[in-house]
Amino acid sequence: MVFQLNSHPSLIPLSLSTRPTKPSCKKSSEPYFTTLTILVALGTLALAQSTATQATLHAAEHLLDYCATHPHATVRFQASDTCSHIHSDASYLSESKAHSRAAGHFFLSSQPRNPNAAPAPTNPDPPNNGAIHTHSSIMSVVLLSATKAELGALFYNAKDATAFRVPLDELGHIQPPTPIQTDNACASGIANKNIKQRRSKAIDMRFCWVKDRVEQNQFIIYWRPGLTNLADYFSKHHSPAHHRKMRSHYLLKQSPINDKATYHLQRGCVDPTPGKDNVSPEAQSPTAKSQVASVPHTTNHSPTVPTNIQEYNIDS
Repeated sequence: MVFQLNSHPSLIPLSLSTRPTKPSCKKSSEPYFTTLTILVALGTLALAQSTATQATLHAAEHLLDYCATHPHATVRFQASDTCSHIHSDASYLSESKAHSRAAGHFFLSSQPRNPNAAPAPTNPDPPNNGAIHTHSSIMSVVLLSATKAELGALFYNAKDATAFRVPLDELGHIQPPTPIQTDNACASGIANKNIKQRRSKAIDMRFCWVKDRVEQNQFIIYWRPGLTNLADYFSKHHSPAHHRKMRSHYLLKQSPINDKATYHLQRGCVDPTPGKDNVSPEAQSPTAKSQVASVPHTTNHSPTVPTNIQEYNIDS
């Protein structure tokens, strides 16, 4: 899902006559579309909408085609101890105008062995569960180092977590200090006051709020390698192969029946047949721009999907 808006050959600004009209607000019986896998793309498009070009319009159409290709995005929640866990990550200077992105993956899982201490590196990670909240935003401040970006991500995720701790306690699920995993050892040391700040004193004052909440035993911030950080997926644009690999970590993998029901809509997707890795015939030809005939989707579990648009995978 890579949108290189600044390097697109067509940088012609959209005139008022070519801008898409605003849709009317009407009640819809369509199911809520899970936006987990498109948060980064939505943020990039939102940042570019004030200075939209033809490339922005093409990127928006690309995103809508992805939504039509995957209409059954589903999050599955499994029974657990209802203890909140957070993975925090940031991407430094990954957005235009020297901005960075903060990301967080919130889920409910098992209780830690020692609720009042950081988990030992040898302890197994808590089982992943369906996301109760996903943070993916472009930070408004321009930061001077990756450590400051990671500390900013800790601030945004901890601020969001305070809104979940109170209702969980009132529902009877008493929350221990919420563990927050980060992949930046320096940011973890600043939050836990394990290192002495010198040149990092110029950090935004808001980010120091995290240190106060750690002292109040509301959060436990600890370091783990970036490969185990589940928030990395929502912090930056990734390659098509990474999208195909990570999608099943956050969304329920569709059954072969549902995949075959919508296979005629897919463009550039992996063949759903087990053991095959072929792409659709439309994607094999780079110059193919065929439009799928308008055939109503008549399955019992999904509404009619418009097929008179160009369908293809966002990570193609």
